[in-house]
Amino acid sequence: MKLNLKLNNKYIIGVSYGPDSMALLDLLLKNHYDFVVCHINYHLREESNEEQKNLENYLKLYNIKYYIKEVNYNEDDKNIEAWARNIRYTFFKEVCKKEATNHIVIAHNEDDLIETYLIQKKRNSIVSRYGLTTKYKENGFVFYRPLLKYSKDYLLKYCNKFHIPYSIDKSNFDTKYFRNNLRINYVSKLTKEERKNIKKDIFEDNRILKNKLGLIKSLIYKTILSQEDILQLDVDLFNLLIVEKLKIIGISYGFSKKFALDIYLKIKNDINFEFKNNKFMITYSYKTFLISQNISKNYLYIISNLQKNDIFKINKKSKFYPLIQTKGKYIKNVSKNDYLEINGIRKKVSRLFIDQHMPKYLRNIWPGIYDENDVLLYTPHYQENGYKNKESVILFNYLVLIKCFLLYKIK
Repeated sequence: MKLNLKLNNKYIIGVSYGPDSMALLDLLLKNHYDFVVCHINYHLREESNEEQKNLENYLKLYNIKYYIKEVNYNEDDKNIEAWARNIRYTFFKEVCKKEATNHIVIAHNEDDLIETYLIQKKRNSIVSRYGLTTKYKENGFVFYRPLLKYSKDYLLKYCNKFHIPYSIDKSNFDTKYFRNNLRINYVSKLTKEERKNIKKDIFEDNRILKNKLGLIKSLIYKTILSQEDILQLDVDLFNLLIVEKLKIIGISYGFSKKFALDIYLKIKNDINFEFKNNKFMITYSYKTFLISQNISKNYLYIISNLQKNDIFKINKKSKFYPLIQTKGKYIKNVSKNDYLEINGIRKKVSRLFIDQHMPKYLRNIWPGIYDENDVLLYTPHYQENGYKNKESVILFNYLVLIKCFLLYKIK
């Protein structure tokens, strides 16, 4: 069995004590790879503590360095699989930093590949890749799946042949879960020829997907999209565009085609909307479309300390400069609850933004100049075609503003 991993890298390997990860552990050991083991005890089963103890004994026997993390399930997390996955990958990344590496090896096998593909097709999921890939990068980390060409049954026989200890997770036989039911009643019964044909289907679907990605490449990295940009796409391409733009800010998120269709139709009918969850925000406002973090970054710049490479510049030639010349102390995000005095009339900033047709995603990051008592003295007038008002006291590029404070990547 070949792993196709470079010997000069240091790897973090996730080991559950199941036959797949134990087979992978044995292969890394036999081929003299430099690696460290990570194990998480979720305390979800009676056997969890015994499995942890057996694994630790095995690792000590071969003098293998390891890290153990013990957690307890929080019932507030309704999706136990998503909860466990988040715990697992966060732990892997923490260990990577301790071990000064960014290479993570996972024991997904051929059955996992086929199951994932069939579930994607069953759910009509929007994806940027069908099935699983042998290698991918995410937020500076490199993930490897060297066992994708080996079936679960093959790995089980490998462990038995070489007397490698392992434990079978009994919860994997609970067919009330769709994936377990699919694995037990369908995938495990596939012939070699049937598996080969499904993998051909995966290859073909990914070829088609790659061609589609080529069609939207110019839009993926465009910060703000117009209604015209969106409507040149069909719904399937728009679905894919959302997935790819989320990946740019470090978010992997699954949603239905119905959800994407609803968004597409609102844009087509020019209906302003904002969708938020705990990860990201999708906004269509005044014919502009943006996918970003759902929490904007706050900023504060002391005017007297502004540097040449800062995103804001003070325009001393502006006719408004005398208003802030003596009292203006710093630039920060304008609060929608602030008031601004215009021609002797106090006006709430939120109302001012609406009157100017400012897109909602800009309102939390729009700059203002404040005095030492935190009183708003000035905020630039928004222009729909981009911020190029030479009369403004504050000069900046609003696309840079968005990239810095809304499109920051999740670590």
